[in-house]
This record gives sequence, C-alpha cells and structure tokens, in this order.
Amino acid sequence: MTTARRVLLVDDEPRIVAGLQRLLRPHRALWDVAVATSAHDALAMLEERSFDVIVSDMRMPEMDGAAFLKIAREKYPATMRIVLSGQTDASAAQRVVPVAHQFLSKPTDPAVLLETLRRVADTRNEIADPRVHAAVGGIDALPSRPSICHELLELVSSEDSAVDALARVIQREPAIVLKLLQVVNSSFFGLRRRICSVVEAVTYLGTERLKNLVMSLSIVGSLPPRATLFDTEAFHRHSLAVARVARVVAAGCESAETSFVAALLHDVGKLVMASTMPEIYDEVAARAAEARTSFEEAERELGGFGHVKVGACLLELWGLPFPVVEAIVAQQRAPSIDGAGLRSWDAVHVAHRLVESDPFESEEDRAYLERIGVRDRLPELLAEAREELLS
Repeated sequence: MTTARRVLLVDDEPRIVAGLQRLLRPHRALWDVAVATSAHDALAMLEERSFDVIVSDMRMPEMDGAAFLKIAREKYPATMRIVLSGQTDASAAQRVVPVAHQFLSKPTDPAVLLETLRRVADTRNEIADPRVHAAVGGIDALPSRPSICHELLELVSSEDSAVDALARVIQREPAIVLKLLQVVNSSFFGLRRRICSVVEAVTYLGTERLKNLVMSLSIVGSLPPRATLFDTEAFHRHSLAVARVARVVAAGCESAETSFVAALLHDVGKLVMASTMPEIYDEVAARAAEARTSFEEAERELGGFGHVKVGACLLELWGLPFPVVEAIVAQQRAPSIDGAGLRSWDAVHVAHRLVESDPFESEEDRAYLERIGVRDRLPELLAEAREELLS
C-alpha cells in the first residue's frame, strides 16, 4: 500500500485553502493535506513534521510567498515548492524563480494542480533516496560556464541582438537551457502550450527578462562543480555533440527540437551529482575509469540510483515539458520500446551511441534502426557524429 504524501497548503484567504482542500479530498489516499493561513503558521508546522510538497500563495501579509519559500528552501530542501500567483509582472517572477520549483496561476486549474502533484509523487516513488531529494530540492540553478554567461550578457546588451543569435549561444549551455525552459513554461507567461524549443523560449521571454536571468545565473556559474573527477569541458562537448546529432537524426520530424533539447540535457544528472553529491559522483567515475567501462555501467555495479533518474527528478521538479523528460528517461531503453517510427527518445539514443563511436553492427541493432526508419541513413549519421567529435 502506497503511503500518502504530505502536502501543506498556505494562503491567507480561508476560502482559497478550503477550495484546495475540497479539490484534494477525493484523493486523500494519495495526499495527506494540512493547511496554514499565514507564512509564520506554515513555518511552525514545518518544524513539527515533514512535508513532501508546499503549495503557497504569493501575496500574503507580513511575509509573502517568495520570502516564505526562501526560508523553506534553506531549511527543508527536500520539500517541493509550488507557488500560486495571480501576478504576472517581471519583478514578481524574478523574486520567485530562485525559490520555487514550479509556478501555477491563481485561480489554479484543478487538473493542472492534480497533474503536477501526481508527477511529484511518481518522481518521489522512482527515487526513494532522501539524499537525492535534499540535493535536488535545494538547487535553484546549475553551474553555467562564465564565458557563456559573459557572451550572452554582451549579446542581450546590444540593441540589435537577434533571437537566433541568442538561441545559438544558449544552446551551448545545458544549465541555461534548463533554467530558460523552467521559467518560460511557468504560469507567469500564461502560455496555453508547453514550449520545448529554445528559439521559441527566447522569443517569449524577451531580451530584458533574458538579461536578468543570465545575470542571476552568472553568479551561480562562478561556482564550479565540486567533484574532482568531473570534466566540465568534456561534459559540455559531449552534451552538445549528442544534441546536434539528435537534431539531424530527427530532421523533418515534429519532435526535432524536443529531441535536441532532450539530448542536450540527457546527462544533466551528472552535473547535478557533481555539484551536489560530489563524493558519489567521484566514486562512480573512479570505478568506471578503473574497470574501463561506462559511467552508466559503473552506476549499475555500485547499485546507485543512476544519473538519468537524478536528472529526470530535477526536470520534473522544475516543471519542464513532459516530452523532454520522457525522452531523457526512455532513451536508455529505446530499442526495447515497441512501436515503429522515430520518436524523440530514439533520436537521443541513436545520437548518444553514435557520438560514443558505436557503429550499430549487430543484427538487433540493424533491426532497431530499420524499425525506426533510419537504417539507410546510418552512413550519413556516422559522418555527422565524427564531424561533431572533431569540431
């Protein structure tokens, strides 16, 4: 029997919390609901018991949602933080982005809230290790290379900066892409669909908001990953190479941009581990080097939770579009997933193996490539991967 997850609803308007309680009542087997009508009451409750999720209003007297969630992040990093807000101004967004995992409009769509909570529960059930929840929950941004942040700041400060030029630079930095998609898919922009394209995200965000975002990330970017065996440049070269090859693999498909973003972020769990769990990362990396095997195989030998799951946990928390998260999670087992036709996880899987110089020589491999419709393109794709490795 699944234990009910604990959710704390915080709002100074009693009718709002009563409405949220009614919404969750039919799901009480899954959610154990507590309410607080002020940030101070909520902090007192957090001291007494642990919660899996906080759903807080933004505008509250004495202490607003941003100030409250900042304290909650510092004291209880493993707890997911969702903010409800009717505000859409840039200043409100800038205060909330560093302290909330997700942002929902107020009044909230019941279906959206329930789906958000369901995905939280699924993620928690997938990785039970409290170290992962605390490490991932306490992250507000991942390290970005200072050189990329500096280049972006110069671009956004120029009056004639083109969206395509900005997107080309951003696409070279997984940490900025991740934060960009988190922000633009929040309720502050009121979009009716989820955005997976970097170009679209830059267009919707606008130059001024993008500048503020990059400035905040440049501070984090000055703090490199703490794992001694993590090679920052190798990580970025590999991520970008796989992303570019995945875009070629998926050329002509609707999922081409989703494939590119998922491929760019497919190893972001390594960056999370190197930044927040350096001892665990170094243990896996040392085993992989000693046994001359892959990082993934070393993780399996050590019985770890796996960097793919860690990355997916962060993406779920930050509310990235489900197709991106799904592609990252499914790419490792893509050949075993039934169905013909190329899907985004296939593009990521194929690109990753090609960049790792896997020639797809077995009969099973060739049958898989035939099933997804890219077998005849294998020479072209191998050449693309070699070019990326040499660039």
